Amino acid sequence: MVSIASNGLMSLLRDDLHFAMLPEPRTSVITAKDAVDGWVSDGLFQRGHDDWRCITTTVNRMPAAVLYLRTPDDPEYRLFTIAVLHIVDESSVRAAVTEVTAE
Repeated sequence: MVSIASNGLMSLLRDDLHFAMLPEPRTSVITAKDAVDGWVSDGLFQRGHDDWRCITTTVNRMPAAVLYLRTPDDPEYRLFTIAVLHIVDESSVRAAVTEVTAE
């Protein structure tokens, strides 16, 4: 199931993804595969990091996702991150996320 979820997530990201994790002062330019592999190696989609709630919103008129995680030792969903997305329509076929800024 991890590889199916990872492939689905990668399909939404542009290959030259710009990723910034605040409050770090720099932005990394990484491939979508490296970004997803890093998130998965940190536990994404693994037991204990697989019970998510997401609320879509906007931040400064850009689409964003507020992600909450519930872990096995905590019955409450806790704020995990707010991810602001920059989405570019690359063709008439699909749009892709080109930049993710998370805090």
